Amino acid sequence: MLDKNSIPRLVVFDNKDARTMVPLAFISEVLGYEVGYDELKRVPYMNSKKDVEKPEDEVERPDQTDSRTLVKDISLEKGSSGQYKIVIRSNEKLKYDSRILTNNKLVVDIKGAKLDLEDSDLSSINLGDKNINKVEFKQHSEDLVRLTISMTDMLDYDITSLEDGKTNVISFVNKIDNILLDKMYDRDVIVVEGKDRIQYKTMRLHNPERLVVDILDASLSKGPYFNFDYQLGPIERVRVSQFQPDNNYSPYDRIVRLVLDLREGTNPNIIIDNVVNKLVIYPEKSLADFVYHSLEGKERILRIKNEESVQYKLTNYPERKTLEVRLPYVATEIVEGQMYIKDNLVEEIIAFREDKDMVIEIKYNKSILYESLSNTTAGDIILRIKRNQDIKPWDRLIVIDPGHGGSDPGAKSVNGRFEKDLNFSIGLKLNEALKAKGYNTLMTRERDEFVDLYDRANMANDSYADIFISIHGNSIGNNTSVKGLEVYYCSENKTHIEDELYPLAKSIYDELIKATGAK
Repeated sequence: MLDKNSIPRLVVFDNKDARTMVPLAFISEVLGYEVGYDELKRVPYMNSKKDVEKPEDEVERPDQTDSRTLVKDISLEKGSSGQYKIVIRSNEKLKYDSRILTNNKLVVDIKGAKLDLEDSDLSSINLGDKNINKVEFKQHSEDLVRLTISMTDMLDYDITSLEDGKTNVISFVNKIDNILLDKMYDRDVIVVEGKDRIQYKTMRLHNPERLVVDILDASLSKGPYFNFDYQLGPIERVRVSQFQPDNNYSPYDRIVRLVLDLREGTNPNIIIDNVVNKLVIYPEKSLADFVYHSLEGKERILRIKNEESVQYKLTNYPERKTLEVRLPYVATEIVEGQMYIKDNLVEEIIAFREDKDMVIEIKYNKSILYESLSNTTAGDIILRIKRNQDIKPWDRLIVIDPGHGGSDPGAKSVNGRFEKDLNFSIGLKLNEALKAKGYNTLMTRERDEFVDLYDRANMANDSYADIFISIHGNSIGNNTSVKGLEVYYCSENKTHIEDELYPLAKSIYDELIKATGAK
């Protein structure tokens, strides 16, 4: 090769042929040819301008024109149960077919795809666990990637996509075929049927009361969600769904979630027996199996179940706020226990044995009227309980809430007085006047202190107050012409007792107008 500054020479060969020698740099820079040196063959090369500079529409751009989905990664990942999943990651959503061969092999064909693994030499993963022996993958044809999974047995499987749409998970699952109400152990039970032994976790949730049973590595065979009105003692309903894993689980998990809705006020011990390929679920016998509480308008209905007719005695003890049902111990299957009702009238129900009797105490927190809807000799004992409205002032509790306080001064009057001080002054006078008339009262604060809004409401709810009165004063800035009173009450769409609240609010408003002359 000549230096680019050399003068071209004419070379004549023996056969009279002649060639002009020119620098390779001239060929590249002036004529635009591609010039280079092949290190492997140890020879120079030169490509024509036509080969180098193709028209834009003829230039091959594999990364832009290749429309195949790229399979970027194939790996084995453990789920929460320790069972391995096959995870396929791609640059877009996969299209695939799957089938099981007679030799315990699962074949997954990914269509319109190209195998684009970081490790291009990787073609299989050996495992040898309880489900998977080996996973093989290859570019089966130009636009088809094939996975062949050698299983230990003929297994049920699911292929699911995560939220990103680019991650697919192959899971070997226990198919849950049925959830039914059955009879075992001489009692009603809920049975969950799978194809294999069931692995599960439980947790208790409150407000409302629920028991959650999560079945791991499982899928529902008949749909994603079911609702069963199975009533079994304190179990009022069973809900079943294919659960999307939350932060308590691996994102690769397949979980069937059972939710047992429990009757409010009960705290039953739920027994779960794992029998071969079934879960057998039933509540341990408790008071909730025998005592049922319901609301009918403003009345409470209590049904005490008893298989045989039995003579019982019903007695009210107002001084103890207790309604007592007493029946022979040998004539009932009712068990000892406690139920919390807390419906703003009935507080709790307690059952215990006393000598030869089974005693059921119904604890209430307000004066009541009651009647038996069954004979004194009956099977089921049915009671109707309601609030006694014909009561004395000392049977009423009024909570007085002076707004703001402590670090929360509230508004400021035109003469510089803080709202918290005005509210407290009015609250003290109201408290004194109500006590003089015989009412029971409770102040949410008895000095200049900060009380959280929720704590104020809880004080009223926990003490079963009849009335909650909160005292406030609005800011009017410098506009001294603003006058008047405001009385707020809970609107109709926020409460089921609006018909009681409005008359009370109207009565307070009218009396304040009379007493103050405000307009």
